[in-house]
Amino acid sequence: MPESPSLRFIEHTADVGIDVQADTLADLFVTAAAGMFELVLGRSPAAVPPSVPLEARRVTLQADDAAGLLVAWLRELLFLHETTWLCPYHAEFTTLTESSLDAAVQFGPAAEPVREIKGVTWHQLSVHRRNHAWQARVIFDV
Repeated sequence: MPESPSLRFIEHTADVGIDVQADTLADLFVTAAAGMFELVLGRSPAAVPPSVPLEARRVTLQADDAAGLLVAWLRELLFLHETTWLCPYHAEFTTLTESSLDAAVQFGPAAEPVREIKGVTWHQLSVHRRNHAWQARVIFDV
């Protein structure tokens, strides 16, 4: 059982992915988002906190299951990044189940991207709970 979330980057044919393990579903979602943005920015967004005030946005999503919800979460954050050049720095979930989430997300200016992620795919997607820990695999189209 992990004491803190873990993140591992994986190479995949013409794509790239992440494996995430966390004690809670919230930590899994936060770590997956941090991993996606580390791929985009070339470093963890939290490594260099913005010098300007963060902008709060509410994100509310629903899906059929935890895997679908993780894809929706990552796609929404990626969309906001691509359309506003903002990067998520912190998320606090008021609701998070395997089929719905409501979160207050703090966004700040994003650094220049080093990689373009075209999309969050369903290929090899998995989200499950095993031995009291949450595990996920997400492949990104680059």
